[in-house]
Amino acid sequence: MTGDVVIRCLAVAAGGAIGSVARYGLSVWGARGGGELGTRLPWGTFVANAAGCLAIGAVMFFVVEHDTMPEGWRLFVAVGLLGGLTTFSTFSYEGFTLLRQGHTGPAGLYVVGSVVVGLGAAAAGWWVAGMLGGMISGRG
Repeated sequence: MTGDVVIRCLAVAAGGAIGSVARYGLSVWGARGGGELGTRLPWGTFVANAAGCLAIGAVMFFVVEHDTMPEGWRLFVAVGLLGGLTTFSTFSYEGFTLLRQGHTGPAGLYVVGSVVVGLGAAAAGWWVAGMLGGMISGRG
C-alpha cells in the first residue's frame, strides 16, 4: 500500500470509530428515552440516521458544489464518521423486529418516518450548507 492509501484508510477508520461510538451512545439514549416516550420505536437509530442524513447533505454540498473539502476530510467525515454513525442494517433489523413482534403500526411509522425524515434532512443539510456557503463567499 502506498502512503496515500494508508492515510485515506486511517481517515476512514478514525471517523468510523468516532461515528460508531456516537451511534452506540444514541442507541443507549434511545433505549432509555423510547421507554419514557411510551413507544416501541428505536429512537437512537432514528436520531442517528436523521442527523447523519442532515450532515451528509451539508458535507456533500461543499464537495459537489464548491469542491472546498479536501479528500482526507471528506473521507473522515462522509465515509468514516457518518458511515459509522448511520446504519441501514440496524434500521432494517429494527423494522423487521417490530413486524415480527406484531407491532405493524409502529413498524410502518418507523420505516416510512425514517425514510421521509432522512430525505428531508439530507435536503435540509444541502440547503443550509448552500445558505452558509453563500454568506461565507459573499453571494448570499
